[in-house]
Amino acid sequence: EGDDDAWGYNLGVIYQPVPETTLGLTYRSKVDYTLTGDFRVYTQQGTEVASMRSDAELDLTTPETVNFSVTQQMTDRLKLMAGASWVRWSRFDQILVTDPSGNEITNEQQNYSNAWAYALGGEYQLNPQLALRAGITLDFTPTNNQYRSARIPSDDRRIFSIGAGWTPTENLTLDFAYSYLTERSTHVDQSRTDGDGALTSTYTADYKNEAHGFGAQLTYRF
Repeated sequence: EGDDDAWGYNLGVIYQPVPETTLGLTYRSKVDYTLTGDFRVYTQQGTEVASMRSDAELDLTTPETVNFSVTQQMTDRLKLMAGASWVRWSRFDQILVTDPSGNEITNEQQNYSNAWAYALGGEYQLNPQLALRAGITLDFTPTNNQYRSARIPSDDRRIFSIGAGWTPTENLTLDFAYSYLTERSTHVDQSRTDGDGALTSTYTADYKNEAHGFGAQLTYRF
């Protein structure tokens, strides 16, 4: 385990060429972390090997992201939205943990590729108090079959969302949303070697990930 504090920044611009159309562009910077903590080794019986305890350090960069969106007011009641996101995941090439002398403790190759995500959505104003929403997102994985690991065994994912906004008074709005995430089935085939290159262990598994998400928000205007 380790911890660090780091700084990043966000930039954004909104442009409305005509009253019915809104374009948005945002940029989130990369953030460089140097995580510091400790490294411990345990036997199969759960006993710590005290002689192998060491301070540890991990340099990690979370990638920059560029988002583009367009919102189109089709009618007085119907609004459509579309968006695309690009993430520079190629910065995430390895998980290299070292001791204070710079010696390698563990090194897991990741070799991520830059990835895109696309989203479509809509909002229908059923009446002055109630708005209905729905959307879908396609999020493409940055990893691949060769380097996929049990640490992050994910593949391309689809996210389906529905929601509603209720405004009982001019000052109060309640928003509710439900999302279902599903991923393609993935296969993980890993092996580990010791310092001399000899095979020490192998791991093979199939994964099928899915998730349900619920959200609620209350907005009060003074």
